[in-house]
Amino acid sequence: LDIDSPLREKLCNAVGDECQYDVVVTLDSNLEPFGQELLVDEPRVVQVGDIFYEYVRPACVDQFFYSNPMRVTYINRYWHSLCANPKLPVASEACLFTGNKPTKKALRYSKYVFDQERVTYATAQARCE
Repeated sequence: LDIDSPLREKLCNAVGDECQYDVVVTLDSNLEPFGQELLVDEPRVVQVGDIFYEYVRPACVDQFFYSNPMRVTYINRYWHSLCANPKLPVASEACLFTGNKPTKKALRYSKYVFDQERVTYATAQARCE
């Protein structure tokens, strides 16, 4: 995270010039994204100094029914799919490219911000254009 990031400041929990890293950090308010944080829909792992923090999405906070569901398919597993809310970052982007063959093949966007990044449908669509 950028040195001026509000998220970094919260995770660092500095006393003087030294970070006092907590094992578990719960944010009690929304923080404004800063720097590279603006490029992702939802961070999964962030680094502060030599320490890594994993974001764990709260369980059971999303509505069970929602408008305009989208089908999410695992790579090379067309028979395993599920419905997802396009407004939530729940899948990686896969761009469809048509080659000489009559079928389309979905390929992972090569300029993702971080490995195993999850994005909203709008972000995936913008990256594939």
